[in-house]
Amino acid sequence: MSNQAKLYRLNLKQLINDLGIIVDSSNKNIIQNDERPFYLELSVSKSFSAFIPIRTNLPHKYGFVTAQIGQGKSGLDYSKAYLVKKENTSNYLNGIKTISSVEYKKIDKNQSLIIGNFKNFLVEFQDKITNYTSLDYSGKRDVDYSSLQYQKSALKCCTEEIKIETSII
Repeated sequence: MSNQAKLYRLNLKQLINDLGIIVDSSNKNIIQNDERPFYLELSVSKSFSAFIPIRTNLPHKYGFVTAQIGQGKSGLDYSKAYLVKKENTSNYLNGIKTISSVEYKKIDKNQSLIIGNFKNFLVEFQDKITNYTSLDYSGKRDVDYSSLQYQKSALKCCTEEIKIETSII
């Protein structure tokens, strides 16, 4: 598998518009940089795919670390993911993007782990949104700094499918 197989640039303006997300262009909770590489995983749930951004600064634990850079780390950032109906994913692909072969190999080798961890993250995040008023500062901050807060309907449908598929109901 080449180091470009599942890494893409996205037409983010179209994606954000189609998802019905209305945010100011300076909003840092939504990744709006068309040059950012995204990892496309097609098996999040029965109906949904996810575009998960690869960030050079992963300042929290909600992701998959691909590289340590001094005191920082880079990798897949689950909190900035976009959920998309599977049949619509190709509508947003805007070219192949590459990353370092070391980072790519780490992602490729750990696909099952990444998928499992991302699904768990989505279920836990849905619980945080549902119980937002009772969360402590840290929990509210997790929600407030995530792009998933703008995708409540898709998140709810996706996590219900995940629970059914994994029998966690």
